[in-house]
Amino acid sequence: MRRPIQRGLSGAFLIVLGFAAVACPSKGSLGVFPAPHVQPDPETGNEEPGRNPHPDSLGGPYAFGRAGVDHNTATPVAPPGLSTGTISDADLSRYLNSLNFDKARDNGELALIACKPPAVFPCGVRIYIQPEVGMKHQRHADVPRNGIVVARIINYSPTDSDVTYGIPRLTRAYWFVDRRAPGSPPRSRVFIRTFGGARALQFIGPDTTYSQCEYHAPAGGPAVAKFRRCVPYQVSRMPGDIVVGGWSNPFVRTVSLSPAVPKPDFALTETELWVKCAQGCCVAGTAQ
Repeated sequence: MRRPIQRGLSGAFLIVLGFAAVACPSKGSLGVFPAPHVQPDPETGNEEPGRNPHPDSLGGPYAFGRAGVDHNTATPVAPPGLSTGTISDADLSRYLNSLNFDKARDNGELALIACKPPAVFPCGVRIYIQPEVGMKHQRHADVPRNGIVVARIINYSPTDSDVTYGIPRLTRAYWFVDRRAPGSPPRSRVFIRTFGGARALQFIGPDTTYSQCEYHAPAGGPAVAKFRRCVPYQVSRMPGDIVVGGWSNPFVRTVSLSPAVPKPDFALTETELWVKCAQGCCVAGTAQ
């Protein structure tokens, strides 16, 4: 996936995103030494029943939030009714406020995504994804029927929504995984809170699978969320380099930089939600 926000120079560069770069190391790699993990900086869901957050209180690393805790347990299970959209606004707010999201920049990711038409192009929406801190203890096989929120996505734009999910301006969305029936494969969805209507929430964007990325071996450290795919590792080389690994490293990305004016000309796809879970990495969609 291209990163137009990083254009403006010529040539190709290897971009290493964050000190947590090897929190999910390459499967079968040799000679890769992990960098120190980034300490989580948690904040609560901070939702109030019946109202949207103030624009300067959306949370994440680019707006004010409310301090949370780095709980040493798996992400809390959602109450009945969330997966069907029949939950009350009070119960939904209570559940979201029981969650803690990591605003440490290296454990999340800021992306510049194309705006939803009829926005005037070039137009970019800045959205940030941050994991629920308990995902470091949550196994893919243990996704409950009622579901869990695995990460939060914040649209910081004061004017536009993104073309992929249509997250409204100045709004927090939630990446939610559940099962349609006991024992069925987990599914992946995104929802936003709604007000004044018959339901407390609305599911938006693609409805897809929630899969374990077999390329990424388990590792310690905090939960991490990125806009990534589960793909085989493409090793970038310089003259004299010793190639190590052979599987995907989701924290290292090769991007092309050019003198062109930055233009957010890409959208996320249904396979580009990624969270580090207890068994390695879990993704929306399937491996490519």
